[in-house]
Amino acid sequence: MAKKMTKQQEGAILMRGGKKIQLIKVDNQFSAFLRSGVAPETKSAFKSAGRKQKLGEQMGIYEVGPSSLNKVMKDVRKDKDVLFCHHVYAAAENPDSTFLLTDQIIVQFKEGISTEQITDVLKKYHLEILEEYSDRSNNFLLRVTPDSRANPVKISNRLHSEGLTEYAEPNLLVQYKKYFEPSDAKYPKQWHLKNRGGVELLPGADVNAPEAWDITTGSRNVAVAVIDDGFDLDHPDLQGPGKVVAPIDFGFRTPPSYLNPDPEVISDERPYPEGEDYHGTPCAGVAVAELGGGEVVGIAPDCSLMPIRWPFYGTDSMVAAMFTHAYQSGAAVISCSWGPGPGIHHINSKFSQVLHDTATLGRGGKGCVILFAAGNDNTPIDDAINGTHHFNGEAGHPDVMAIAACTSMNKKSAYSGWGREISVCAPSNNFWPGDVSRKLPGRGIVTTDNGMHGSGFDSGLYTERFGGTSSATPLVAGVAALVISANPTLTAAQVREILETTADKIEDHDPDPQLGLTKGTYNANGHSEWFGYGKVNAGEAVRRARGDVRTIEIRRMVNLPIPDADPAGIVSRIVVDEDSRIQRLMVAVDILHPYIGDLMVYLVAPSGYRVVLHNREGGRTENLLTTYDAISVPELMGLNGTSIRGVWSLEVADYARLDEGRLSQWTLVAQVDDDGSIRAVSHPSRLIPDNEPNGISDRIQIPLSRNISQVQVEVEITHTWIGDLRVMLTGPSGEQAILHDRSGSDADNLQRVFDMASAPDLNRFLNQDARGEWTLTVSDHAGQDTGKLNRWAIRIH
Repeated sequence: MAKKMTKQQEGAILMRGGKKIQLIKVDNQFSAFLRSGVAPETKSAFKSAGRKQKLGEQMGIYEVGPSSLNKVMKDVRKDKDVLFCHHVYAAAENPDSTFLLTDQIIVQFKEGISTEQITDVLKKYHLEILEEYSDRSNNFLLRVTPDSRANPVKISNRLHSEGLTEYAEPNLLVQYKKYFEPSDAKYPKQWHLKNRGGVELLPGADVNAPEAWDITTGSRNVAVAVIDDGFDLDHPDLQGPGKVVAPIDFGFRTPPSYLNPDPEVISDERPYPEGEDYHGTPCAGVAVAELGGGEVVGIAPDCSLMPIRWPFYGTDSMVAAMFTHAYQSGAAVISCSWGPGPGIHHINSKFSQVLHDTATLGRGGKGCVILFAAGNDNTPIDDAINGTHHFNGEAGHPDVMAIAACTSMNKKSAYSGWGREISVCAPSNNFWPGDVSRKLPGRGIVTTDNGMHGSGFDSGLYTERFGGTSSATPLVAGVAALVISANPTLTAAQVREILETTADKIEDHDPDPQLGLTKGTYNANGHSEWFGYGKVNAGEAVRRARGDVRTIEIRRMVNLPIPDADPAGIVSRIVVDEDSRIQRLMVAVDILHPYIGDLMVYLVAPSGYRVVLHNREGGRTENLLTTYDAISVPELMGLNGTSIRGVWSLEVADYARLDEGRLSQWTLVAQVDDDGSIRAVSHPSRLIPDNEPNGISDRIQIPLSRNISQVQVEVEITHTWIGDLRVMLTGPSGEQAILHDRSGSDADNLQRVFDMASAPDLNRFLNQDARGEWTLTVSDHAGQDTGKLNRWAIRIH
């Protein structure tokens, strides 16, 4: 018979796919299923409940005040037209994951269970057979009836406790969603965002925008500064509350001349296009065109635009002033679709210093992400062609991301600048270097165009002919803005690293049609002179920025009495042995007490940070069975970003006489940064026999399968002469690796991490399966000195 759950566990654990999910009730929501044709608006029981979400014609999620939830649900359950009504549940480790119950469960009885046994179980729990599945024997869809007198979670767990089932799981109502898709009329033509295939369109040649948008479409708090020739701020796709911030137009009172080499710079707050200006509006649209504002969408539609106009000529001091304005006005990203052209162009020391300041001091010290186009002349950032050297000082600056262009078929755009300095590339059009009239295979970019102001590519508000590295650059700038929107704590250097390490490694083996070069593959460092570290992938970058997480859950069974009327109380401790950064923290307590208004409960972090979880609330309510999170206790947010490693303490004290209780158990649940590795720790605390070659062995069981690409072993041994010691790791396959072999002479203590570089024998485990038993053997090979194996850990990628 399976291990029997307590009554508390029956309603708090959801079995799903063989996994146990700790449940909490959403305190202000319930779900209900009504008879066909019955509208909840016609039922008095629903009058105090607002329908949060309609799920088909009969089922819905309803929202009420937390204090009235139980009363409203009681009234709803009395209504004869309500077929069932349940709490809405959430996963304790991630309250964003909600579960909706039906009145059904799916059960697979074990092989060999007789029909009589099944009949007895169905009768015992008052279950009705809705369907017997034909693909497996003894596999049923069952209905929980009112006579069952428990919800499907409890009935499923009770059934499984009988020991007769392979599984018994509630038949949940599962909500799925599509990836976000804009409704803007010309969005289907914006292949650079999502490529559906077609003429000169290779599926996958886009930047994977919908997967990024499923996480974030940007934030108005993240401003993209576009420095260019003028912006049609009356354009419907550049409108919206808070869309435009800190606009400015830089210019000169008089043109520069020999007699007046540094004329006074003037500025105003109307950076509209003038004369032949045509470039700024399409650049801005690629980055941040508003969602639903007009007919196209930018990659970061909900981010704000900081338009900075200049006449594409100016002194060093004027160019420096533009960047100073951008970072001091709060820009997060700065996009520059311009450069000096072919030749040798070093930048002024002042401008270089301002670029560095912008990249390090901007955004409150996190730095602005600065992007420059690599140019449209098929010349290198810093290299020679046929004996002629070229240098682009802006794109080649170490604090700048230089952006190259690729085509709708994942090839190099023939015109694109290239070189060792290229950071990433992004989709754009294709034409002969320096001659836009000579089109080459590849689609143009659909984006905003000037309407009533300045010149345009086409008549009207939109163009389908934008391109060059001028278009690739604001596209990457917008992705950088999404990354910052997903995680505002990132520095500019971290944003750059994310963009580069999540880029797609596209390749082009064809020679450059103009120069005959072949630079479309990657070196040992993963860099290509044509594509940088690859084509930017918005979905992967935003996922990385948000941070993949894993959950650490440690339960401490305590069963200690709480002294009555004693402020000193009791303390229970949990030791966490790994060093990961907290993203979210929850604490579940189980305290038996007849008057919880007597109690104070504190959590104390390893740093000494102290949080009040329960402050004598609840009066004469019995028992404190509660999960605390950052919603119920905002002070827990103060631990986000700190290390979880160390000693965590729960302090419980009773401040009034007469009523006594016990701390039964408590659980620390933390979502922490996850690098995707499997990690396990052992604390053997075993003495190492002196001068005994067989030594001692300690084992760690890895339950997960993983094709091994990296192994790290952390060892903590106290010993007075580590030259006596040999340390060996044995894997599940029987393969052995020597980590330490009597080196170190008379040094004290062996405390270090071994990896495949420091312990080459670990390479023997490459491409093996991680699953199984791993054994650490420590032996002493000389007399007199002794020691102890305190702790060891293994991390597998």
